[in-house]
Amino acid sequence: ENGGDFLNHPSFRRVKRALQKTRGNKMGVVDLIGEDEDNSIRSPLFIKVKDGMSIRDTLDQAFRKEPCLKKNLGWWTYKFCHSRFVRQIHTRSVVDSSTGFAKQIPEVDHSLGAYLNSGNSITDYPNEEEHLHVLNASGTGHADWEIGHRKGPITQNGGLTKNEKQPGRNNGAMFVQEYAHGEDCDHEDVADSVVKGGNVVERSTTVRFSCGKRLELIDIKEDSTCHYIFDVTVPELCHHELFRAVATKTQVVKCLPV
Repeated sequence: ENGGDFLNHPSFRRVKRALQKTRGNKMGVVDLIGEDEDNSIRSPLFIKVKDGMSIRDTLDQAFRKEPCLKKNLGWWTYKFCHSRFVRQIHTRSVVDSSTGFAKQIPEVDHSLGAYLNSGNSITDYPNEEEHLHVLNASGTGHADWEIGHRKGPITQNGGLTKNEKQPGRNNGAMFVQEYAHGEDCDHEDVADSVVKGGNVVERSTTVRFSCGKRLELIDIKEDSTCHYIFDVTVPELCHHELFRAVATKTQVVKCLPV
């Protein structure tokens, strides 16, 4: 103000010291304001992705502060808790007699799958094989991997929309994990298969993690009876080597008359 030196202002110095302290901690928090150096990622506490960090370690760090995500789709509310479970819940409103205020209580609660014993842990496959569980990457991974080990269309709109993707920062890759062993599916569409096969069909979910501006459960689909696809965007994945867009070099070619 009035030609003063802003960089030496006491308020600015306090903020600068706080940022330097935060940058030096073990969690590697690099942004308190919500933007990184190119202003394209906005996340309250962004975790720095170190070179060589596995996808699963990156996800563990990203979900440390907010382990569960929810999305309401009318009648149903869907809840995803990283490395734990997936649930489908319907609630109803009741009046709390002690407070006189309305509150929501679960009326129906379906398990759509669990992380444990679903083939996702380090004992199921090492970090060196994570690329085998990456879809749709440009020049990397397995684009022909079958979502949920099923054939046929997997989405109604072809995947993430332009607004949900992180433009210019990623190669379109998605890391896939299966959440299996949900509760028994009693839907009429699976009655014949249960009788013919002699086995009970369990609810299950395929979770697809991709680069995005916010840590968010952005989309939910039931691609076949009692099997679901959850799309989750994670800002930290935008900086992982398997998700970064490959830099392309341009070269000017001059054509001269012969």
